Amino acid sequence: MVLYKLMYTNVYNKHYAVGLLYDIFENSQNSEKSILPWEITIHFSDFPKNKLLKFKNLDTLKDTYFTTLKESDYMRYGNANKIMCLSLEDQSSLWNSLCKLDFKNFWNINSKLLANTPWLNISARIYYNNTVIQERFVDINEEGITLKNLILSWCSEDFNENSNFDNYRFILHGLNISIDTPLLWLGQYLSYPDNWLHIVIKQIKE
Repeated sequence: MVLYKLMYTNVYNKHYAVGLLYDIFENSQNSEKSILPWEITIHFSDFPKNKLLKFKNLDTLKDTYFTTLKESDYMRYGNANKIMCLSLEDQSSLWNSLCKLDFKNFWNINSKLLANTPWLNISARIYYNNTVIQERFVDINEEGITLKNLILSWCSEDFNENSNFDNYRFILHGLNISIDTPLLWLGQYLSYPDNWLHIVIKQIKE
């Protein structure tokens, strides 16, 4: 097995999902100015153990994935009972469907982790100004709660009710998301396979 690491613009990939890396590094709104295709440097030695977690094999990656699911479960419900109560068959099927890009089977099982129980919090991370923001947001079930409310709560030093939100992009899965989008809906339908919302905020440059 060849162990390697990827770098883009001299930054380690930090094991982020490829879609999240795209949202973070692809700055252009204009396809004519796109920086695609990426120029990626691959290193086959001197693994940076002090910066990245080294996966010895696929089982290690699988364990890490399920640990992340437990974290999102705990953030959402205050416990990890839903993921812990999945049968071994469902756990295996969930992982295999993810590896095989079998969306239908993946969603059939993953929906059990997101439905039928009121959410206490939102499993979300905001990537803004080279910082990852993750806090508690307990107003998730209140009527009319949108992405804007989350931003005002977590990024209060830079955003307030009078801020010009048109000067920023709020990106999820490569899409520009309206700040008026219901937050609960985003969590239910636009979470990553780890059941976290990974929201990138970028200021629009002239």
